[in-house]
Amino acid sequence: MNHPSVSSATPIPPGLHRTNYQLPPAPQYPPLPSSANLPSSPPIEDVNLEGSSATGMELTVVSLDHTSPTSAKTHLERLLRQIQQQKDVPDVIIHKGDVSGNLDYMHVSLCPTLSPVPRPNILQQLLSDINDLHQGAVHTKWRAGWGADKNQISNLGGRLRISFDLLHSEDIDTMLTAPPYVNHHTYHPTRPHFVEPTYGGKIAIGGCEVLQNPQAQFNMELRKKYGQDVVCFSCVTLEGSTYTVVLRDWQTTNQFLEDFGEGLPSSWTRFRNITVGVPDLLYLFNSVGAPANPLRGATSSSPQVSHLQVQVDELRRQGAETVGTVNQVLAKTWRAVDKQNEAAQQMMASICAVSTSAALSSRYASLESTGGHLEECMIRYWETLKGKPSTAQRVRIKSLLAETESSGPSNDVDHMEQESLLAFALHISSNAFVILFSLLLLIMVVHAFHPLHFVSLNTNGLEDLMKCNAISSMIQQHRPHIWVINETKSPTPVVSHVCAHGYNTFENPGMHTAGSPAHGKWGVILGVSNTIHAQHVDTSFDSSLTGRVVAVELVIPTAHGGFPHRLISVYAPWDPGMTAGPDPHSSSVFWTSITQLCQHSPYSWSLIGDCNVTLNISETSSWSTSLSQAQLQYRTFLHDCHAVDIWDTQNDVDAAFTYTFHNHIGQSVIDRAVHSTVGVQSSEIEVLDFFIGSTDHRPIRALLSMSTPDGQSPLFPSSLMNSSNQRVQPLYPKCHEHAHFIAFANEVDHQVLLCGLSGITVADDSSFDVLYHALTDIICNAASLHFEQPQWMTQKEGSAQKIVNPTIRILVCEGHRLGRLIAATRGHSISELATKAPWVVDYLNAHANILIAQGDCAPQFLPYLLTLHRTLAQIHYAKERIELHSRAQQSAQGHIRAVLLGSSAKRLYPWIYNGGPPLALVHPEDRLKFFTTPKDIHRETQAYFTNFFTRQEHPGVQKTWMETPSVVAIKS
Repeated sequence: MNHPSVSSATPIPPGLHRTNYQLPPAPQYPPLPSSANLPSSPPIEDVNLEGSSATGMELTVVSLDHTSPTSAKTHLERLLRQIQQQKDVPDVIIHKGDVSGNLDYMHVSLCPTLSPVPRPNILQQLLSDINDLHQGAVHTKWRAGWGADKNQISNLGGRLRISFDLLHSEDIDTMLTAPPYVNHHTYHPTRPHFVEPTYGGKIAIGGCEVLQNPQAQFNMELRKKYGQDVVCFSCVTLEGSTYTVVLRDWQTTNQFLEDFGEGLPSSWTRFRNITVGVPDLLYLFNSVGAPANPLRGATSSSPQVSHLQVQVDELRRQGAETVGTVNQVLAKTWRAVDKQNEAAQQMMASICAVSTSAALSSRYASLESTGGHLEECMIRYWETLKGKPSTAQRVRIKSLLAETESSGPSNDVDHMEQESLLAFALHISSNAFVILFSLLLLIMVVHAFHPLHFVSLNTNGLEDLMKCNAISSMIQQHRPHIWVINETKSPTPVVSHVCAHGYNTFENPGMHTAGSPAHGKWGVILGVSNTIHAQHVDTSFDSSLTGRVVAVELVIPTAHGGFPHRLISVYAPWDPGMTAGPDPHSSSVFWTSITQLCQHSPYSWSLIGDCNVTLNISETSSWSTSLSQAQLQYRTFLHDCHAVDIWDTQNDVDAAFTYTFHNHIGQSVIDRAVHSTVGVQSSEIEVLDFFIGSTDHRPIRALLSMSTPDGQSPLFPSSLMNSSNQRVQPLYPKCHEHAHFIAFANEVDHQVLLCGLSGITVADDSSFDVLYHALTDIICNAASLHFEQPQWMTQKEGSAQKIVNPTIRILVCEGHRLGRLIAATRGHSISELATKAPWVVDYLNAHANILIAQGDCAPQFLPYLLTLHRTLAQIHYAKERIELHSRAQQSAQGHIRAVLLGSSAKRLYPWIYNGGPPLALVHPEDRLKFFTTPKDIHRETQAYFTNFFTRQEHPGVQKTWMETPSVVAIKS
C-alpha cells in the first residue's frame, strides 16, 4: 500500500498523522448513524465565540489523558496506531481546541491533500472505530462549532457571567441538578445554545418557530428541487426553532447553500410576511450561537432589560419545577388508581370463579343422579334379558343398552374439562388461586354440550344480489342455530332473498318512508334452526316495536324434556338527546317496551341485534365524555332486567380493531348481544372475519352456554346440515330423464323381493306398521338413488355456493397466480418460482415493457403486482355481480314461462322452507314442562287426536210423547 502523495509545494500541516491509506470512492448515500441514537440538542443560551469559520468536517475526541499540555495528543496518536493495526486509517490532522490549559479533548480533521472535496463518510468511519476501541472510555463526536468544546462549557447566570471549561460531562449534569450556593444566593448554571451535530456537512436553518411543521414543509421543497432522494435525515431541534438536514452528498449541499445564500424564498414558508434564518452549515450556525429568527432577534441589551431577563429566567425555572412536582404527584395518583383497578379485577375474577364452581358443582350432582338412573335402567334391562325374551325384544333391549352406554359418563371428556378448569385457574391472581384451588380440584364434569350459536348483521338494505349471496354464504358456512338480519329497508317481506335452507324464518317488515311509498326503513328478519322449536311472540301491541323487533319463544331440548328461552332480535332507534314523550319511536319508549318483553319471559332470555349504543369510551373512536340519552336508556334496561351485555364482559374491546360499525366519522361497537343472568352460565362474542359488501356493519357471532332449571344439559346438535328428521322430497325428473322412473320402479321391486314383503298380510295394527315403515324406507332410498336431490341438500357442510363461469374461473386462476408471485417477491424467491411456473416470465416481461415505456415514473415490481391484484379483484367482483343478475333474470323468466305453459303458480310466490311438525309440545299439566323427544311427541300427538276423534256416548233423552195414551195404545 502506497502513502498518499503530498506535493512539495504544499506545506505539511502541523499535527499531521501520516498513515498508509488509499482513498475509497465516495458513497452514494451518507452512512448516517441510527436515528434512535441521535443525541438531543439542549436549548440553552448563547455564548460569544471568536475565530474564523470552517466547514465543520472535524471530530472531537474527549476523555483523553490531560496530565500535561501534550498528553491528550499523545494519547490520541496511540489510539490511531492501535486502530491502524487492524484496518486502514486515513491521514488526519490533530490539533487542540484551546492553546491554554491541559484539556482532555482534541480535534481531528482529514488532511487537505487527501481529497479535494470534504469526505464526512471517512471521518464517520473513524468516529466509529475510536468509539468501538475503548467501549466508552474515550468518546468521539462531531465538532459542534469553532472554539472550545461546547458540551463541556457551563455559564453561571447573572449580571456578571463567568465561563467554566469542565473536563467531564458528568460534572455539568451535577452542577445543573445541584447549582452552587454562594453568599446567600443560588446561581443557576446553563449550557451553551447549540445543536449537537450527528454528521459532517449538516445544514441548519434557524428561526423556524413561527412555522407549523417546518420539517415536512422544507423536506417537500427540497425534494421538489433536488430529487426525491435528496434528504437523508432531517429533524427540528431547539424547541422547534431550528431545522437541520443532511443531504445526499457534498455537491448537493454546496449547491443548496449557493442557491439560497441570500435566504429562502417566500414560497418555502407559504407566507410572504414570515422570514426564517439563512441556511448555513451547522458548524457555522453553532459558531455564531444559533441565531434566532431575524424578525424576533432585535432585542435591547440595556442593563434594565438584562435584569428583567434574569428575573424572567428565575420565574420560568420555578414554574418548571412546580410543573414537575405536579406531574410527579399525578403519576403517583395514577399508579395508585391502577393498583386499585387491578385489585378490583382480581376480586371480580375470584367471584366469577366461585360462581362458576358452584354452577359446575350443581351440574355434577345432577349428572350423578342421571348416572344412577341410567345404571338402574341397565340393571333392569339385563334382568329382562335373563328372562328369555323374544328375538325382537332382545334386539330392542340391546339397542337401548347401547344408547344407555353411549350416553353415560366419558372419562376423556372428564379429563379434558378438568384440564380446561386448571388452565382457567392459572389465569386468576395468586390470592384468588390460593382460595379456590382446593375447591376447583373437587369439580368433576362428565358431560359436554354445544353452546347456542348466534350470528347477527345489519345489512343496510337487502336488495343487492351480491349482498344477499354473501349473507347466504355466511349462513351456509357457519351454520348457526340462530341468525338475525337488521335494517332490511323494505316495507314488504324480503326473507326470500336470503337462501337459508334448514331454518324457520320470522320477519317484521319495515315501515314506509315519508314521500316514498316504494321504499322503507328498519325491518328485522330472524332465522331459527328447524332443529329447535320456535313460536312467534306477538309484538303488535306496541307501535314502538313495529319494524324493529322480532321475538320468538324457543324450547331448548334436554334429555328429559326441555325449557323455554325467549329470543329477541332488535334494531334499536338512534335518537341522541330525545326523551320519553309522545314520539312512539324514541329510544326511551323502545327500551321500556323491550324491558317488559324480557321481564315477562318464563325463564331465560337473550337479545341480539343493532342496539345503536356504546357503553365504554373504548368502544367508539369519536371522543365524547357525555352520556347520550340512548346510553342512559340502555343502561336502565340492563339494570331493570338484571341483564349482562356480552361486549361489556370482554376486557379487550377496542373500536380500532373490534369494531362493528364504521363510516366517515369513525368506528364503534353498536351491534351487541345481551342475555339474562338466569339460565346462562357463560357467553362469548366476537366479530366475524367475513366480508359483506354494500354495508357499513360487520357481522358478529355470540355463543351462550345454557343451564336448565333442573340442572340438566341442553342438547344442541354440533352440526345443523341435514339435521332435520323430515324427509326431503326429490326433484321431478326433466323431460329427457323419464328413464329414471323405470330404474326407480325396478329398484323398488328388487328391494321388496329381497325383504320378502310380498308374503306379509295386514291383519292388525302391528303388521300394518311393519309393512308401512318397510315400504317407506324402500321407496325413499330408491328415490334418493335415481332422482335428483335439492341443491341445498347435496352441499357439503360449511361450504358456500360459489358463483362460477368460464370468465370467473380464469380470473380466479390469475388471482391465485398473482398471490403466489407476490408472496415469492416478498420472500425473495422469484427465481425458484420461475423454474416451477413458466407463467412468471409473462409478468416479468410485462413489467419490463412498462419500465421501458414510462422510465423513472414506472412503479417497482411489488407495487405493480399489488395494483394488478387489486384491479383483478375489482373485475372479479363486477363479473360475479353480472353473473348473479343474469341468473336471477333467467330464473324469473323460466318461472313465468313455466306458469304460462300450465305449471303451478306457486313458484311465483316466495318459497319458505317449512320445518314440518312441531319439535316440542307443552305438558298438559305444567306449562313450563315440554316434550321434546320424538317418542314423547308421537305419544302425546297420538293421544290428543285419539281423544279428539273418539266417539262420545250421548246420554239418553227422555221422549215424553212415547208415554201419551195414543202411543201407548198403538204400542200395545
